Amino acid sequence: LENNLAFDRDGNPAVVVSGDINELKTKPVWPGDLKPLSAGDVVDYVIKNAGARPGDRDETDKRIIKDFIDRKGRIIDSQDEVGGYPRVEMTRRKLDIPAKNVDEWLAEMALSVE
Repeated sequence: LENNLAFDRDGNPAVVVSGDINELKTKPVWPGDLKPLSAGDVVDYVIKNAGARPGDRDETDKRIIKDFIDRKGRIIDSQDEVGGYPRVEMTRRKLDIPAKNVDEWLAEMALSVE
């Protein structure tokens, strides 16, 4: 519950929990290198980092991020509620895998598509 924020549909502060809650004095599982974001930093982080490739977002990613920024996100029952599945052109390219240093090659390949 530490540093959590909750809002109702109108953007007003809402109760984070209700009922009998036994708040723990220490975190039961907490990896030592885990650095949590403060609630105030989460929005900027999500806007900057959400999506499989934040530097190259497709129209679906852009729509979702815009809905998040505008606070209009919602759970949908069908892809038809958001324009259906995106139409994506097929792309092909030759993949030459080197005989040596494959791990380094993979790391460079990953950086090039980020």
